[in-house]
Amino acid sequence: MLIRGAGGVTRILLLLLIAKRFGPTDFGRLSLILSLVEIVRVAADFGVDVVTIRRFSLHRLLSEKLLGNALALKLISATLGYVTSIILYWLLYHNGEGVKLLGIVGASLYTTLLLNAFVSYFQANLRMSGIVTSSLVSAFAYASLTLFGLYREWSLVALAVIIPASELINLVMTAAIYRKSSSLMVRFDRKIILSLLRESVPAAIGSIAVVLYLRLDNLMVGWFLNEQSVGVYAAAYRYTEPFMLVFTSLSISVYASLSLRGKKNGAAEAGRNMLRIISAVVGMSSVAALFLSLFAAQLLEMISPEYSTATAVLRILSLSVVFKAVNGQLTALINSKGRYSLITSIAMVNLMVNIALNLLMIPKYGIIGAALAVTITEGINTLMQLVCIKLYVKGLFEEAVG
Repeated sequence: MLIRGAGGVTRILLLLLIAKRFGPTDFGRLSLILSLVEIVRVAADFGVDVVTIRRFSLHRLLSEKLLGNALALKLISATLGYVTSIILYWLLYHNGEGVKLLGIVGASLYTTLLLNAFVSYFQANLRMSGIVTSSLVSAFAYASLTLFGLYREWSLVALAVIIPASELINLVMTAAIYRKSSSLMVRFDRKIILSLLRESVPAAIGSIAVVLYLRLDNLMVGWFLNEQSVGVYAAAYRYTEPFMLVFTSLSISVYASLSLRGKKNGAAEAGRNMLRIISAVVGMSSVAALFLSLFAAQLLEMISPEYSTATAVLRILSLSVVFKAVNGQLTALINSKGRYSLITSIAMVNLMVNIALNLLMIPKYGIIGAALAVTITEGINTLMQLVCIKLYVKGLFEEAVG
């Protein structure tokens, strides 16, 4: 939670300050670019992180060689992703200022992908505590530089440089920690890289589908409406993200816990454990949703009166917090039983539903339509996962007992 939350919460809060300083149009352009970069980053990773964690665990003596090849693969995919993101942005939005901004923010594809290769190694070796310091230093650098830049009234382009620069600090520090115990060399073994890509295909399809339907709202608001509308919508959306960081971090622990308990306990005990978890998550997320709904107008007013038109959007998105919080835990349960293909199938259905809803609702209802599309998609996601658990997961628990 420290590693995921330190940078995540810091960035969200600072983005809201940027929204206040630059207004909806410039903030909308930045939000559009961040969403596109996130989608391209997941596509460029291609599920490799999931595969390498498992391989680092199984083949510890070959970790140095595997990491070297993973770094080479990520350098290639980051370059392809960087070029692709610029081409896509220009084809979709034809905005020269946006291309300049994307050229800077897109550099974070390199820092993030390379950093994740090291993080996978530390995760597999249960040494995540060793890189907490580098994450906190990076978050502090990002916060302090951004606050200083806002105080000195830097341009949006200058502030954007801080994003890859602060991640570079994290990357350099993490690599230095790794080198204290192992040698570091970028390698290119065609056989290993092709093997990684073949094994990562299922994880890649699911991950890309998930990030697409999670970030498609911003891209389609920009496509159908304009950058100002993206900025107003994104201001409301950002208020939901700190809560989601908490529930996402929780789902990782739930996944590990259920993977172990599913082997040792019966179906009844596993069901009771999951019921307690879901009940707690529903309670906490409902409180968060109620808070966002009741104080939506005041929260947006804190940024600027220019964002007050997103009050209804934030109230609708507050309901999606409950669905998303529950969905994370349900996904953890399904994955703990090894049913990864179910999650991939559900993600593909979510993507198709979300595309259809956005195409129908954004032209008619604007940013409120985008919020409705997100919330309805997450509700359908919850329903599908519950059905899958009823049909498949219970039987798997019974098999484990048998």
